[in-house]
Amino acid sequence: MPNLNGGSAPSTPNPNNPALRAAETSLLLDTYAPLLTERQRALLRLHFEEDLSLAEIARQTGTTRQAAHDAIARGERQLAELETALGFVHERLKLFDTLTHCASILRSNTPNARELALTILEEIIAQEGGDRSDAV
Repeated sequence: MPNLNGGSAPSTPNPNNPALRAAETSLLLDTYAPLLTERQRALLRLHFEEDLSLAEIARQTGTTRQAAHDAIARGERQLAELETALGFVHERLKLFDTLTHCASILRSNTPNARELALTILEEIIAQEGGDRSDAV
């Protein structure tokens, strides 16, 4: 599983924190689902979004618990590889953090809040490849 908060380097999911693992997998699935097989998407959603056990998934899909486990593990690996290669989720989270920080600055109502927020927004625009200073 990629390290979503600290870069796109792969990391091992924390088996002691299934909620974090499920949240990370759901974010990755939201982004990269079209690149998975229909079966992988379905099994990952059943496991991580509907919180079904492997036995429940096996019963629902007419397969074995081991087959469900293997398909989910392959899907997780594929999601991690896609994030490592493309980094879309990491970039989206980074942008969200920056925008949240910018909103916090504006709420602070300090004398230079507007200028600082504008600087941050202009940096985001420049990073995205456009000069839209006329739009601000």
